[in-house]
Amino acid sequence: MKFPSHLTKLARVEASTSQKRDEQLKHRSYGQNIYRLRWLILAFWVAAVLCCVPFAGQVAGALTSGTYVKSGSEASQVEQALVARFHQPASRLFVVLESAHESVNTPDYQRQIQAVQVWARTLPRVSTVATSMGNNARSAVINIGFNQTDNALASYIPSWRDQLRLLPAGPAQMSLTGSAALTNDWQYFSEESNRQGELIALPLLLCVLLIVFRNVIAGLIPLLLAGVAMIVAQAIIYAVALHTEVCVFALNVLSLVCLGLSIDYSLLFIYRFREELANGSRLEHALEITQATTGAAILHSGLIVLLGFTALLFIDLPLLRSFGLGGICATALALLASLTLLPTLLSILGGRVHAHSFAKTAARTGRLSLAWQRWLQMTLAHPLPILLLVLAILVSLGLPALSLKLGSVGTSMLPTTSQARRGLEVLQAHFPAFSDDSLLVVAQTPDGSNVLTSARLQQLQSITDWIAETPHVTGVTGLTSPPEEVLRTLPPISHLATFDSFLRLPAIKKLVVQTTSGDSTLLAINTDEPDGSDGEQVLLQRLRTMPPTIRGGWHILIGGTRAESADFTAILYAQSLPPFLFLLATTFIALMLMFRSPVLALKAVLMNLLSLTVAFGILVFVFQQGHFADLLGFTALGSIDRFVPIFLFCLLFGISMDYEVFLLSRIREEWLRTRDNRAAVAYGLGKTGGVITSAALLLAIVSSAFVCTSLVITKEIGLGVTASVFIDATLIRCMLVPVTMRLLGRWNWWHP
Repeated sequence: MKFPSHLTKLARVEASTSQKRDEQLKHRSYGQNIYRLRWLILAFWVAAVLCCVPFAGQVAGALTSGTYVKSGSEASQVEQALVARFHQPASRLFVVLESAHESVNTPDYQRQIQAVQVWARTLPRVSTVATSMGNNARSAVINIGFNQTDNALASYIPSWRDQLRLLPAGPAQMSLTGSAALTNDWQYFSEESNRQGELIALPLLLCVLLIVFRNVIAGLIPLLLAGVAMIVAQAIIYAVALHTEVCVFALNVLSLVCLGLSIDYSLLFIYRFREELANGSRLEHALEITQATTGAAILHSGLIVLLGFTALLFIDLPLLRSFGLGGICATALALLASLTLLPTLLSILGGRVHAHSFAKTAARTGRLSLAWQRWLQMTLAHPLPILLLVLAILVSLGLPALSLKLGSVGTSMLPTTSQARRGLEVLQAHFPAFSDDSLLVVAQTPDGSNVLTSARLQQLQSITDWIAETPHVTGVTGLTSPPEEVLRTLPPISHLATFDSFLRLPAIKKLVVQTTSGDSTLLAINTDEPDGSDGEQVLLQRLRTMPPTIRGGWHILIGGTRAESADFTAILYAQSLPPFLFLLATTFIALMLMFRSPVLALKAVLMNLLSLTVAFGILVFVFQQGHFADLLGFTALGSIDRFVPIFLFCLLFGISMDYEVFLLSRIREEWLRTRDNRAAVAYGLGKTGGVITSAALLLAIVSSAFVCTSLVITKEIGLGVTASVFIDATLIRCMLVPVTMRLLGRWNWWHP
């Protein structure tokens, strides 16, 4: 039997209304439980914070500076071979000395060098100490080899720098650099960036919260919530870092997300709670309604943010997984605190969250709501012109994103005050032998036989010649192609296996020790391809796919600093698509289940992509093109760090969706009550426009504070979040979303 269409529609309406009623009853029951168990929940959080404080204080020391090397990769195997087979130090530190005017040959300079040499030999686990002079006659370097890893040495760096300062003064300025020193500086400046961001943000946040709430207690609650979430999240990160590698940048993510989300969720929850109290609801009833409406929206919003950070775990790189881990911990704790601790505090404090100034605040809120509704009615009367104007603005802001160039900026991300950066710049300028620009090749014989035989040397010569003839290879150094200074004084090294006396020559003995060990030998390749370029990727691919006729069964591994960086980029690009698709698909499904509308879900995803495009455009305009570089305190290098766009995509896709969820939840609430699309849009934005703007302002304060820190990477992330949040909460959520919903009409609420 076929039912009339109007009866079918009526059935759908009743089913939708019934489902909404069931959801609200479920959340109201949760609100009742929170109220009933409020003292027990408060005791739990107090105990949790007290237990976590000692571990949160130790978190920075348990984190690493982050590594580009994936465990088990070719670059990782080469790094292990250098230590195990070629007996190179497991790590190196360099004391770099440079004088502005005095030569290294002066007595005072030589005494300073000798003092450093004596000091270096007293350090624990030292294996080698060597000294070299720079090509400018005013610089020297003491190369100290250690038989322990960089991460193990990093903790000693501050005390060793103090010891160097206590040595007798000389004409040269000293800098301690190397991988362990860089690790220490990354950790130090990352912690300093956290402190700077928090010191800038917290006073501003408190002022804005007091202005928004006009009540000291209500203004302090969001900051209290953020502090609790941050302490517990840091303790969890500490526990995880004891068992697996976690990058120090996880702390920056944790601070930004904990502060931002805790304050966002608190603001929205308290606004609705105060609104219900103003409408005459009893304390318990106001809490139930707030939990059933805003609490449900916070839950859905938090789950979407979690999806964004979970997507980062799909990328098999320790650095990106650390970002994901930090974001997941921060979001989970902010969400948990907002849904348990926050309603508990409100149930205990009751009317004190709006005491004394409540009448003024209510009147002000009412005026703002009326102003929003009037402005929106005017906007909805001319939706098409407004749509075209806003799209024109957004497209113009996002256009620079088309020229986005990703690069590896390395130590230039550190501030110029970094001692490790200064020392490394002197090394690169005046000590070419210490350059990291070479690709390293470990070649191993097929059957494990000794390299030093006539047949094996001939095969190695063929491999070396093929590499030397490869486009963009400018030189190869190794057993069959020694450096020029050695080659000029010796007969052909291919006679090495034939003449035993040849092995006794000092230059040859040194060359064999440096390049060969049993069945393995080491080659160094120089190239004119820029570091991090597409051409470098092509060169690596060509070397790794050496023709079998040339390879002859030899096992070839390619590593070195440049290969590590290039492999990081290749993995990053190759594994980026699955996280993107996962995030887009799961967000669409979550929104569709929440709003029962594929149209609204699709529109929300498209709006987020538009917001992200604008954020990337602003990043390119500032950090890649160098606008406002002096104001923000950085040096433009013509690129954006390669992992920042991927990280920002996953971070902002969830955070930007917050405002969409809160806005559409209120609009849908009114739609289910009135079935009037235009009235529902006007009512929803009128009720939430002010609070969304306030929430966006608070989050922008948090993120913009990180633009003022010393690390370039935190500046990029801070500006990206600030730009996205500002554009999202103004042009998109308060203009583009309502006019598109006005144009779509009842199609907004269509579902199969």
